[in-house]
Amino acid sequence: MELKIKNMVCPRCITAVENVFNDLNLLIDKIELGTVKTKKSLSNGELKNLQDNLILLGFDLVDDSQSKLVVDVKSLIIEIIYGSTKPPKSTLSNHLEDKFNLSYSTISKSFSAQTGITIERYVILQKVESVKELLCYSDQTVKEIAYELSFNSVAHLSNQFKKETGMSPSAFRKMTNYKKRSLDSIG
Repeated sequence: MELKIKNMVCPRCITAVENVFNDLNLLIDKIELGTVKTKKSLSNGELKNLQDNLILLGFDLVDDSQSKLVVDVKSLIIEIIYGSTKPPKSTLSNHLEDKFNLSYSTISKSFSAQTGITIERYVILQKVESVKELLCYSDQTVKEIAYELSFNSVAHLSNQFKKETGMSPSAFRKMTNYKKRSLDSIG
């Protein structure tokens, strides 16, 4: 049985969800961002109990197809930005069409209806959060960060960063009170 789980966006989330399944003695076949495959179908009682336990940790079971698509799109974008999946050689829109076998228009409309923002905006928000982390926790130059995150140029990164944070990347790097945001709170 395949279950889609909302707000499961990082390796720590995978561990937390896996712990819930283990605590409930529900056998997992495979677990990855946004998705858990169980070894057997779950009863309505097991699903209700699972849902209650997941909600306590800030997760949620997703049961409609549009929400499942959005969970999958978010997971794919996060995997691409944070490096666990190689960036597509084609455009993101073409990659999403190929991955989900749907038109980009359909994917985009579902995403916007569920999240209130466009896919493009979600990508920018995730990239800016990644830039913040790299500025604070690495010695990479802004040019290296721009290349790593597939910005068109340093100027493009700087403009997007300033638009979202109100400051330049170099001014942000000088700050000492940066607090990392959880990925599920972005967008």
